[in-house]
Amino acid sequence: MSSSEKTPLFIDYDTQATLYERLTGGCTRDVASEMIALSEPVDNSSKVLDNACGTGILTLELLEAYPTLCDGATNPIIHSVDISKPMTSLLQARVAARKCSAVEIGVMDAQKLDFEEDTFTHSFTNFGIFLFPDPLKGAQEIHRTLKKGGTAVVSTWKYYGYLPILHGIQKAICPSEQLFEVPVSKEWQKPETLRELLQKVGFQDVEVHEKQARSKAKDIHALASTLKDGFYKTLTKSWTAGQAERWDEVMLNVLKQSCVVQYESDGTVALPMIAWVAVATK
Repeated sequence: MSSSEKTPLFIDYDTQATLYERLTGGCTRDVASEMIALSEPVDNSSKVLDNACGTGILTLELLEAYPTLCDGATNPIIHSVDISKPMTSLLQARVAARKCSAVEIGVMDAQKLDFEEDTFTHSFTNFGIFLFPDPLKGAQEIHRTLKKGGTAVVSTWKYYGYLPILHGIQKAICPSEQLFEVPVSKEWQKPETLRELLQKVGFQDVEVHEKQARSKAKDIHALASTLKDGFYKTLTKSWTAGQAERWDEVMLNVLKQSCVVQYESDGTVALPMIAWVAVATK
């Protein structure tokens, strides 16, 4: 979920907002649930920031974890903000359907939050910090807007389970080309990067936890479709028409032969993802 005007990733957050959760296969929701569990409990006296909220996955997980937040709330408890209006519009509709006045939604740059200092008891940034044009500014805003004694929870990816699949396709179709890598510095896959950034802006008590997640689909064909929607244009842009035509057949073969794909008894499949989750106290 990005708070930058232009992100380097394969998802365009403005034009693909409605596809976001299918493209991620629920893995960011898995981590959102872990982030909430690691944080201090939330109640009706809390003031919570869902920073770079995207479609509001963490906000909705908060409402599931603490269903009484919506009961009789007259003032916002959760403030969900993102620079992408299409993303926040999706969340607005979901919150409206719940008739929950505990959530206030806004379009805002995470590097320049409109909130006053010492506003929030809890601040969550789920897979946003490494997408900011200036992560340091984003971290400074997290610290600035958090109350003393408040908790900030920030996540990044350690491992992308779809990369071995994409590499298998490339090796089969166009073995001479450079293997695709996620266009985010590999430094973010190290726990110390997140820890040191938060310490640099003033957090002294920072713990980083490794958490498992999965990018799920109803079956192997649905997983192949999701990966194609997410990566086909990027990976095939330099291929010949003949090479590109082989994508579907090779994708299914790679998925069926891969030891990375996880199969469930109900027929669903998943790719493993691993996150770093930092918990910091101001």
